[in-house]
Amino acid sequence: APFDAAAEAPAPPADVTLGAGKRWNLMGPFASLNTCDQNASLQPIQTSQCFTLSDGNAYFWNVVQG
Repeated sequence: APFDAAAEAPAPPADVTLGAGKRWNLMGPFASLNTCDQNASLQPIQTSQCFTLSDGNAYFWNVVQG
């Protein structure tokens, strides 16, 4: 089966209360955790920690509108 990052990723942080109209969106792939961390630090709302999946790339959950 093709790689499915969303199916393999850990659940988004459960301790974050999302405001009305906000949802978690999976971001990636990034070539390294460092690149992932840099991208996550630029997001305006909130993100999870970066994590590596079986494809060897890094991802994070990002809170977005919509």
